[in-house]
Amino acid sequence: MTDLAVKWALLLLLTGAALFFDLKTGKIPNLLVLLGLLAGCAYRITVFGAEGVLSFLVGAGFPFLALFLLFSLGMMGAGDIKLLMAAGALLGWPGSLRHFVLSILFGALVSTVVFARGVRITDRFRYFAAYAREALAGGKVSRYRLMGERPENIHFALPVFLAAAAECALEFAALNGAGMIAG
Repeated sequence: MTDLAVKWALLLLLTGAALFFDLKTGKIPNLLVLLGLLAGCAYRITVFGAEGVLSFLVGAGFPFLALFLLFSLGMMGAGDIKLLMAAGALLGWPGSLRHFVLSILFGALVSTVVFARGVRITDRFRYFAAYAREALAGGKVSRYRLMGERPENIHFALPVFLAAAAECALEFAALNGAGMIAG
């Protein structure tokens, strides 16, 4: 098995298991994330030696730094961010950035489908406007996400899994001459 095949298998296993747990329980187990981080560290060091340590750290750290504010505002769950960190650990840098962007794009696609199936976008804009008004005028920052199983509360593990599948497909295509992707 090649190094890339190992990385792809680990990435799809990690994100697929996270999706399963997220859909079943609404949570991504910390043990799964920890195993993903350890696998990412071991993979990066085994394949890239000492340089793999920096790639691991930047790959895992980027999603945390990029999404900490959204977590602080209650707009994104900690499990989603930790999942992106574990995926980034496996992918290293710049693969973590590419996976992050793909996850956001797939998240927008999933959200579009959700809204097309019955969530009124005007209601969500009004909710966001009221939230922003309260935060800016009153200086009060509360949890943004409405609690419970609501159609507009997507399981972000789905876009993360879709991005992982796309990442593997892009790297496979690059290997077979359909473009060049580093990482």
